[in-house]
Amino acid sequence: MCETCFDEDIFQFETQNDFENFERIIQEKCTNRQIEILDEYDSLEVFSTRLYYKCHNCKETWVMSIPENAWRGYFLTEPKAIKYEQQLKADDKVISIKGCFIIVGIILIVLWLIFG
Repeated sequence: MCETCFDEDIFQFETQNDFENFERIIQEKCTNRQIEILDEYDSLEVFSTRLYYKCHNCKETWVMSIPENAWRGYFLTEPKAIKYEQQLKADDKVISIKGCFIIVGIILIVLWLIFG
């Protein structure tokens, strides 16, 4: 992180307007050649929702996940983006396991009430 690129992480864009304002800032920094878009990332993903940027000054790579519907996106340094996505996947796995236990519990209760 440096003065040329960005001085803080964004873990989510609160509103679409916040995202659009941030996009204008990024576009300005690209136009002024302070940062550049990296094309080689996610080349296998046809419909990637992530864009990668590199600061010309500090050489930091940034990842922007584009918000879509309930997903609020983010703008983080690459290591933080990787860690953040891993944490989100782990959280989703825990929620899925809890959901399965709830469904099994409901089925057992219904079976107990029917055949009990």
